[in-house]
Amino acid sequence: MSTPNLGKVSICIPTYNRPKLLKELLDSILSQTYTNYEIIITDNSDTLETKELIDESYQDERIHYHKNEKNLGMDGNSIRALSYVNGDYFTFTPDDDIWIDPEKLKKQVKFLQSNERIDCCFSNALHIHHDGSNHRKQFHSDYSKQNTCEIIYPVSLRLDQKQPPEFVCILTGMMRSKVLDIFRKSWEYGCEEYFMWYLGGSNTKIGFCYDQLVAIRDGDHNWQVTDENGALTNYRKNDRRRAQQIIDIWSNLLKTYPTDLIMFNKKTEKIVFKMLIRLLHKEAFDHTSLFNKLGTLDFIYLYTYYLTKVLKRGLKWIKSR
Repeated sequence: MSTPNLGKVSICIPTYNRPKLLKELLDSILSQTYTNYEIIITDNSDTLETKELIDESYQDERIHYHKNEKNLGMDGNSIRALSYVNGDYFTFTPDDDIWIDPEKLKKQVKFLQSNERIDCCFSNALHIHHDGSNHRKQFHSDYSKQNTCEIIYPVSLRLDQKQPPEFVCILTGMMRSKVLDIFRKSWEYGCEEYFMWYLGGSNTKIGFCYDQLVAIRDGDHNWQVTDENGALTNYRKNDRRRAQQIIDIWSNLLKTYPTDLIMFNKKTEKIVFKMLIRLLHKEAFDHTSLFNKLGTLDFIYLYTYYLTKVLKRGLKWIKSR
């Protein structure tokens, strides 16, 4: 049953050379019982297959397709999709996922309508292989409260959680358009962490539906982002690029929201600094000024951590000889 009076949802889908998977996603969206939405597709593909798929198979006026003149990278493609949002709510969905609950939109819109002070509603998800079969390792989460959406604190988004209580993933979320600017800021840095670290660091309450509303596909993703020269680089395969990404996100969050990030404490700073050690090794200590809560003893501990990493790499090299 359609409930168009509850607000329009903008569904953002950046895509890249995967028309068959995109078709699966589109068909699952078009099966939603909640029908007041628009689908925004921005296409980085270097062929016309995706355009031909849309032109030949989908005449739905709610689908808005935009072919990029050049590959904008994952970050640029995502920013372009978000630039077309004009709904009351929006979602961000990769081209290879599937909406497995036909009432996904209805459940999340209804929750946000009933909880006006909550700006984001996430859900559990099914983990699937590239071929669509269920993955043996499902996402760690609480699956005991089926048919339930409730307000929770973002404990799972705090960086000190080794095993988060809920699987809170940006790919399952529906957000109010009032948070679009900070969400878009994430993609200026090429990943979702800016937005998610803000939610966790500020202890912002979120909505969570315990049903599995989305299937998230395991496989090769497009991690290409544009560097400072406009060239494309895969940040997951470039430690230096990934480290700079973390430094930029961390420093900008602290500068922009100095009083909001109440959960960023000494333990959080150690965790982020360890990320940099793993990526930059000794060069991580060139960035100590970004970690104001850490003192001399903390950096002695972190340097010991670094030396332990060096020792383990050395032993591994010796064993390989």
